[in-house]
Amino acid sequence: MRRAGWFRLWLLLTVLGVPAAAIWGEVRDDRVWQRLDEATMNRCVDVELSRPDHPDAVVCARRAGAYKANFQREGTTLLRYWSLRLGVMFVGDLIITGLVVAFVLAIRWVVRGFRATGG
Repeated sequence: MRRAGWFRLWLLLTVLGVPAAAIWGEVRDDRVWQRLDEATMNRCVDVELSRPDHPDAVVCARRAGAYKANFQREGTTLLRYWSLRLGVMFVGDLIITGLVVAFVLAIRWVVRGFRATGG
């Protein structure tokens, strides 16, 4: 059946696409946090070089919240963080699927209106 083939295609794309989208989002967020950590570290190095007692820049950066994993920045556990990220991506997948199905059904409805009725 054609519907079984379309369902299998959707299932395959969902199984591969949802985790890929979640990982891509994680990598993108991590780049942003790395830039912020770099700015924090530069500020702490400036403080270390300008003060005579030379406070440790790494300790300063860690106190300021730098060099944490993304789930630690969110204040949650690793399991909850990834569950939420995958869940949000799955809901997005369902919304996109619904929009594509609605678009295809609308196009089929319009095309049927132009067909000859046979009588």
